[in-house]
Amino acid sequence: MQKLDRACFFWFAAVLLVAGGLALLAAGVGQLLSSSSGQALVSERADPLGVREPAPVMEKGKAEYAHPIPARGPYLGQTPPGAKAERFAPGLVSTPRDEHGVPAFTPDGSEFYLTRVVGPPWDFENLRFRMGRNGAWSQETVRFDHRERHAEIFVSRDGKRLYCCSLRPISGDPDEQTWNLWVKDLDGKDRPSRPLPPPVNSSFHECQPFEAADGSLFFTSWRDGSPDLFRAVERSGGWVLDEGFGPAVNSPQEDKGAFVSEDGDRLLFWSNRPGGEGKDDIYLCRVHADGRWGAPVNAGPLVNSPFREWYPRLSPDGRYLFFLSDRTGDFDVYWIDASVLGAEKTPSASCAGIVRTEAAQKRSGR
Repeated sequence: MQKLDRACFFWFAAVLLVAGGLALLAAGVGQLLSSSSGQALVSERADPLGVREPAPVMEKGKAEYAHPIPARGPYLGQTPPGAKAERFAPGLVSTPRDEHGVPAFTPDGSEFYLTRVVGPPWDFENLRFRMGRNGAWSQETVRFDHRERHAEIFVSRDGKRLYCCSLRPISGDPDEQTWNLWVKDLDGKDRPSRPLPPPVNSSFHECQPFEAADGSLFFTSWRDGSPDLFRAVERSGGWVLDEGFGPAVNSPQEDKGAFVSEDGDRLLFWSNRPGGEGKDDIYLCRVHADGRWGAPVNAGPLVNSPFREWYPRLSPDGRYLFFLSDRTGDFDVYWIDASVLGAEKTPSASCAGIVRTEAAQKRSGR
């Protein structure tokens, strides 16, 4: 009887082991199938120092940091939108996490940067997406030369400079908690990033950098109390602030995230000024014949919603408007045909309108 009980016990144990092995095998196959059916495989490279951002940013884009994602062709192979805003690249770009900004494309559209919130309070990861010659895309984590938080990456049109905002202390005081603008030269020499000098950075927050083709820098600053739009130009003697926006654009409320179209005739930004569609709306300004900016106009219900819309930017070919919205709960990236703004096929990244503003000021004697 004891032999029979012992045999039954071993038989039952063997059945459990086989069942467990089959379950593990099924789980592995299921994971493989789900990854090949269009789900993004987002893996984080473990750092030997135990920190998330140890290495210099853009250190020649080391291939071992990158991994392929299931996307091929321009704009990650997504079907272009019409006059209705749609989430951009669900599962690849727009995820269950909050995105913090929209894709910052290089001029040829083969590469873009994206900031994503990965934990409170405002813990960010910065990603670079690149399309290869065969049209296939890969993704890698951007590494900075300091462990403090970084966000809102923007690459200059000539590809020589990378901007971001960071909580990295300028003064060296570890208790300093001010967002400032930093820049890194992408010349292959791996020099450390540096803070932009006054009057660009101040003792207040500076965020949302955008460099135009002429080298002028647009950004948001809290130096006047509420956040406003600013523009700075680098001269031989240093950076100079331009007062071209003024009360016609900047309101007593919050005005953030300036973006200027390639022809310089359109300024996009977001604001919580009254009279909008929701909490924060995207606004559009057009330049007058004398070079001054006209009154901001709400982008309308095709773009804005009862919720928040941030970070308006046109695609490199000018065909699409990208923006961020929390209309479905999480902050996701949306895109829509740019014709809803009357700016169809107007590329993005110069500043001719502001240049004409300076010329108009000289002609008028202001």
